[in-house]
Amino acid sequence: MRLFLAEKPTVARTIAESLGGNRRQNGCIQCSGEDMVTWCFGHLLEMAQPEAYNPSWRNRYDRRILPIVPEEIRLVPREDPGVRDQLSIIQTLLARASLVVNAGDPDREGQLLVDEVLEYLNWRGPVQRIFLASLDPKSVTKALNNLKDNIQYRSWRDAAATRRTVDWLGGINMSRAMTIFGNSIGLNGVLSLGRVQTPTLRLVVERDRQIERFVPVEYAQLVAHILHSSGPFTATLVTDDDTPGLDPEGRLIDFTVAESIRKASEHLPGAIVFCERKKAKEHPKLPYSLASLQSDMGAKHNLGAQQVLSIAQKLYETKLTSYPRTDCEYLPDEQFDQAQEVLAGLQGIASLDQAIRGADTTLRSKAWNSKKITAHHAIIPTGIRPTNLSLEEDQVYTAIALRYILQFWPPMEYEATKIRVRLDNATLWEATGKCVLNPGWTVIVKPEKEAEPDLPRVKKNDAVQSDTVDLVKKKTSPPAHFTEGTLINAMKNIHCFVEEKAAKEKLRETSGLGTEATRAGILEILKKRGYIEHKGKSLYATSKGGNVIDLCPLSMKDIVTTATLEDKLSDIQAGTSAANDVIASYVETLEPMIVSVFAQNDTVIPDLDFVHCPLCGKAVKRFQSRQTQEYLWLCLGCRSTFRDKNGTLGDHIVHGDVSDTYTCPTCGKPAVRHARRDGTGFFWGCSDYPKCRWLAPDNDGKPGAARHQVSSEYKCPLCGKAAVRHARRDGSGFFWGCTGYPACSWTAQDADGKPGESRRQVSSEFKCPRCGKAAVRHARRDGSGFFWGCIGYPACNWTTPDNEGRPKGLWQKAFWLFARGKALRNCLVEGEVRVTPHAGFPGCSPYEEKRETLAAKHGALYACTVLYGAPYPLYSLYFVHEEKSRSGRWGVNPNDQTCVGFICRVSGYFVQRSRKSAAFPPLARLFKRAEPKTAASGFASCGR
Repeated sequence: MRLFLAEKPTVARTIAESLGGNRRQNGCIQCSGEDMVTWCFGHLLEMAQPEAYNPSWRNRYDRRILPIVPEEIRLVPREDPGVRDQLSIIQTLLARASLVVNAGDPDREGQLLVDEVLEYLNWRGPVQRIFLASLDPKSVTKALNNLKDNIQYRSWRDAAATRRTVDWLGGINMSRAMTIFGNSIGLNGVLSLGRVQTPTLRLVVERDRQIERFVPVEYAQLVAHILHSSGPFTATLVTDDDTPGLDPEGRLIDFTVAESIRKASEHLPGAIVFCERKKAKEHPKLPYSLASLQSDMGAKHNLGAQQVLSIAQKLYETKLTSYPRTDCEYLPDEQFDQAQEVLAGLQGIASLDQAIRGADTTLRSKAWNSKKITAHHAIIPTGIRPTNLSLEEDQVYTAIALRYILQFWPPMEYEATKIRVRLDNATLWEATGKCVLNPGWTVIVKPEKEAEPDLPRVKKNDAVQSDTVDLVKKKTSPPAHFTEGTLINAMKNIHCFVEEKAAKEKLRETSGLGTEATRAGILEILKKRGYIEHKGKSLYATSKGGNVIDLCPLSMKDIVTTATLEDKLSDIQAGTSAANDVIASYVETLEPMIVSVFAQNDTVIPDLDFVHCPLCGKAVKRFQSRQTQEYLWLCLGCRSTFRDKNGTLGDHIVHGDVSDTYTCPTCGKPAVRHARRDGTGFFWGCSDYPKCRWLAPDNDGKPGAARHQVSSEYKCPLCGKAAVRHARRDGSGFFWGCTGYPACSWTAQDADGKPGESRRQVSSEFKCPRCGKAAVRHARRDGSGFFWGCIGYPACNWTTPDNEGRPKGLWQKAFWLFARGKALRNCLVEGEVRVTPHAGFPGCSPYEEKRETLAAKHGALYACTVLYGAPYPLYSLYFVHEEKSRSGRWGVNPNDQTCVGFICRVSGYFVQRSRKSAAFPPLARLFKRAEPKTAASGFASCGR
């Protein structure tokens, strides 16, 4: 049985109609012969939530678990109704099938959508691919007779899966990082970031700020009335670099100069120095894509982007129009012959009557071009007459139908004229005109630009005379605020907002930010998050949206980053880059981006419009007490509370009885007796908390022996602040810590009243490879040894195992390289070597299956780890003998490895080791005489 798996039910029905003999069953269609057609509802699978990989990843407010990078990506069925039932139907049909045909849309996402279902359901049989650029019967029949092998498009699937993985990793990690940091400074709620939504928000924020910063400029425009024997006309002054009073933009801003030119140019003779007449044509606009439809409906009828999409989807489902989620404005040549039938079906509709009567179905506009068809052709009417449409539905349908009908109207023909006049005072004046020869389609729809007046017939060197000259005062105006329609257009044509030439060209070739199907949803997300809001037709960024853009890392809001990723995805699709490498490269950027969020200080944090705590400087939030119903203020940093004073911050509330007798032994301020929250008694503290953190137990109404004794003799070895001796809560003794806690978390054992051996040893030799701060050697709590971490914890949570008193390599998992080329095949040595691919990045499994033949085919294999502490990250290259363990698995013997050289991570060039390796003289000599780039290119990465 041959099983067709379509992306959506409508495509499945179209395929079934072309196959013939279709009989509808539960979730599938029986066709002639043994063919069956079934379908998906878009993506049936989605990426699992973080807690599915690790229960501890459920906590959205824990900085320590970031970045979240699963070892392997898991897909789970979507929770939408009917999804699991449809997966079950597909699985049942697969059990009977001998061949599957992937009928996803002819793009990356369509390839992935079907392939991932087949992989999820463990299909191992043959798969073919059908490309349906159009759904008309002729195109479908042609595609059915031209099926391809699905394996040819594996790289398309990899490109789409890479995009999905990168978007998920960036969204999860950066949204959590921004939420944690934002909440700590007063930005409450979830702060969502995304590869598409954040650059889109940036467009709105920057447009608003551009308008706010805009300073209007007044300038003068001089218009001369020119007299000619064929008739008068008006011309505008042409300025050049020698004209005084100009600004850098070439505008005449000096009105004194303008007035003198005006007076000097009146009633002067002159001559025509240039005259040009050109015949041209203006064709009707192409049929609608979704973006152009949303833009037009927003401008003409104030319909929102999501509203237009919903209406277009309903028109499609009722068979009135074609598929709406398209980025294409062209039509397949195969459909040209159907035009007469479509127009006949539209006759009798009053709003279209004049357009249909004047249409000529023998005319072939630029819209008919199969070579420019993408996944779907432009939105057009099907020829079925609509009934019972609402006002908004009628507006959208009429616009779609009219654009289609105009393709059968002739273009507007006109004659464009340009005249230049030189007066005797040497000033140059220019006039432009337009004479319509044949109105064509403009009889039905007025062109956007107003018609220019026609100019008289003149010839070069004709004499003219200037009459009066008018000085018109003008003022520059700021750019307009985005509407939903213009923002959708900006997302589609994002290259217009980039100055970098290479990125601009790359973005020009892509579909911009998001897709036709997702852009309206992105705007809805931004509105739902409170990042943007409507004011009439216009969109404005809220203060929250502006703060998010100010605080998020550049790489998350940078449009050029989208171009770079799109470039990499194109390389994956073309088969010139590996998906694993792109994902691995992106994973390396996550930690620096997260660190950059938490590393921000007060000098870079914008005015967030919140109240500062007078004790610690953090944000203070106003809330209503559930017990007393009165309003209070709570510090989100030190947790101090304050009274409310007519909606403003009042006095600090000291919870407890301030003593007139006892004072704090640390700072001398009055002591306070607090009641414990659990009702078990009292304790004493300082009234200057949180600046002073002295605490002591209560001893019959007076302070007892303090659990924390600040020392005037001993200092913290990490930050230099005073050390403090703490009594352990279980009564088992004492330990030492820093008064700067939690900013500094130094601790040490107590040795007869003074700091003893510290579990943390700060290194003066080794630095954290992520943030550059000092590395710290920690003793494990269970006494099993040591590990290394960053002194900047918890802002930086880098850790690595201890290797005989030194930090182990930056990466705990090795890179694996294998030597290639005829020259290196002669360097085989004793010892069997095998590849161990990283489980988190699939794609290396073929090497694991063929590892017995790898050494003979490609040469010796080498393990590659990062050499720690180098001025630049260096890969140290080792030959590794492997031995078989009792369990039968192969593992590296770390005591039997010899370094033969380094590869610089920055340049990728091989660097010869200063001392020759006695173990591999042939290999060492080979590297010594090889050119750097040749030697480096002799290695290929196989995952991480």
